Amino acid sequence: VSQPNESQSSDDPSKPEGWQTEGDQAALIFNLPNRRQGESICFSSDGKRLWLTSEFIPTPLLEVPVPIRN
Repeated sequence: VSQPNESQSSDDPSKPEGWQTEGDQAALIFNLPNRRQGESICFSSDGKRLWLTSEFIPTPLLEVPVPIRN
């Protein structure tokens, strides 16, 4: 989450402000599933999904669709 600069302030951390959230190239922020220890993440070869896992056994391999910007 980005930090507000001096000219901006937000008391709501779910609404980050700054260059990461403005304009056509802004980051797309979305929730991921809860994991015991999230340490591995990668994009699928087509860029439409994320793969998430961890080092604990057993550890599921989670597939998350990447949201499409409206």
